[in-house]
Amino acid sequence: MKKVITGLLSIGIVASSAYLAGCSCFDGGNPPGNPPAAEADGYVSLNINPSIDLIVDQYGKVMSVNATNDDARVLLYNETGVIGATIEDAVKKITTLAKNMGYLSSDDIVGIVSEGISQEKVNAITSAITTTAQNLGLSITTDLTGGYSLYRELDEFKSKYPNNTTIQNLNISKFKLALAVSETSSTSLEVAIELDDSELIDRLNTNISKIELFMTEEFQNARDIAHSTFEQAKVFAGDIAYMYWFSQNMSNNPKESYIGSMYVLYHASAKGLDLIANTIEDNTLIKNYELSQTQIDSIKTTLNLSSEDVLKDSLGKITINSVEKYLDTYIKQNSSTDLSNVKTEIDTILDEAEIEANNSIKVARNAYLSQIESIFNKTTFSIDSLESAYEILNASDDTKAEASIISQRLEAYNNLVSILKTFVDNADTILSLNEIKTIRDNLMSVANELKNTIDEKLTSEQKAQIEVIKATSLTQLSSAERALEEALENAENNAKITIMTLKLEKLYD
Repeated sequence: MKKVITGLLSIGIVASSAYLAGCSCFDGGNPPGNPPAAEADGYVSLNINPSIDLIVDQYGKVMSVNATNDDARVLLYNETGVIGATIEDAVKKITTLAKNMGYLSSDDIVGIVSEGISQEKVNAITSAITTTAQNLGLSITTDLTGGYSLYRELDEFKSKYPNNTTIQNLNISKFKLALAVSETSSTSLEVAIELDDSELIDRLNTNISKIELFMTEEFQNARDIAHSTFEQAKVFAGDIAYMYWFSQNMSNNPKESYIGSMYVLYHASAKGLDLIANTIEDNTLIKNYELSQTQIDSIKTTLNLSSEDVLKDSLGKITINSVEKYLDTYIKQNSSTDLSNVKTEIDTILDEAEIEANNSIKVARNAYLSQIESIFNKTTFSIDSLESAYEILNASDDTKAEASIISQRLEAYNNLVSILKTFVDNADTILSLNEIKTIRDNLMSVANELKNTIDEKLTSEQKAQIEVIKATSLTQLSSAERALEEALENAENNAKITIMTLKLEKLYD
C-alpha cells in the first residue's frame, strides 16, 4: 500500500551530484557563446520525508543531487531528468515522482530552504512545485521558514555555544547548508558555520558528487562495520609488535617479558571496543527513538489531541522524528496563534527523550557479534602467552610476585569483559552502548598504565625496533583487506537489490 503523508512535506533543493544510474547529465561544456564553465552557485533543500538536496550552477541548472534519507534514495534511484535540468524542471520531476510513489498528497505543506538563491528563483521554484501538484490533482502549500524540527536543532546547537557570536547569529538557511556539509564529510558543524556560503556550496557539491544512490542507511551501516573490523585487524597487527619484541628480547629478564603480552591484551581489546562504540554511534539515529507512553500522553495533553495516531510515522511508531514532523505542520497550520508555551513544553519532552535514547542505545547483536568475537579471537594469543609466563614465573620463589601480578591482571581483564563474553555466548543478553564504553574506558586505563611502563623501560633504539616490527606486521594484512572488499561488495549488491525492490513496491503496489 502506498504511503500517504498528511503531515509536513518539506522540500529542500541543493546543487548536488549523485550517481543516478542512466541519468542524462549536463555535458560539462560551456553554454552557447562560451561563457564561463558551470560552477556551484546555489543550494536548495527539499524535504518530503524523501529529503533531497540540490546544487545549482550560475545558469540555474542542477549540478548534483543528494538523497539524504532512504525514501529519497528510493524516489530518485534510476531516474533521469534531474541532474542537468533547470532547477524548475528538476523540482517538477521530483514533485511528480513524489505523488506517483505516494509520498505527496493534498494538504501537505512543502517547505523550501535555500541559500545563494535569489528571491525570484525561489518564487519560480515554489510556483513549479505548486503548479505541478495542482496539475496532478493535489492542493498543497509551501513554507519557507524551515520548520519546527530544523529550528529545534538550531536552538540546540546555539545552546551549546552561548558565547559564540557567529553561532548565535546563524539564520536557518545558513545553518541548514552548513549541516548538509557536515553530514556529507568529515567537516564538523562548528567548522562549517565559519565558512562563507560560496565555500560551503562548493564543498557540498564536491561531497555529494561522490555519493551513490544505492548507499542506503543499511548499506552504510554494513560498510562502517566492515571498515571497523578491518581497523581492528590493523590495531592488533600493530600491537602484536610489543608482544613479539618483549618475548624475543627479554628472555634473559623473565620478570618483564610478559609486559608486551599484557599491553596487547588490554590495548587491543580497548581499541576494538572503541571502534565498535564509534560505529554504533555513527549509525544510530536518535531521532528514531520511540517515546514512552508517558511522554506520548504529555504531548497529547499539550497539543490537546484526542488521538495519538497523528503522531505516528509510516511504521506506526511515535518517535522524536515523527513528533517533530507533526509539529512542523501543527505550528504552520496555527501560525496566527501564540504557540511559544506549546513549543517550550514539547521541547522539554523531546529533550528528555533524547537523553534517554543516548543512555539506552542497545547493541544490535546480529550486526556487532562478529566484531566482539574477533576481539576475543585476536587476544587469545596474548592470554596463552600470559598463562605460560605465569606458569614459569610461579615456579620460582624469586618471580612469584610477578606471577601474582599476571594472575591479578588476567582476573581483572576477565571481570571487565565478562558481560561481553555473556553477550557472545547468550543470545538473550542485552548489551548497551554505555556498557561498551565503560568497559572500553577501564581497559584503556590499564593499557595506558602499561604503555607508560614500557616507555620508561625502553631506550629510543628499542622503541625504533618495535616500530619496524609494526610496519612489517601491517604489510601482512592482505587477507583482512580481501575480506573487507568482499564484505563491501556483498553489502553493495544487497543495497541495490533492496532499493530497487522498494521502488517497485512504491510504483506498483
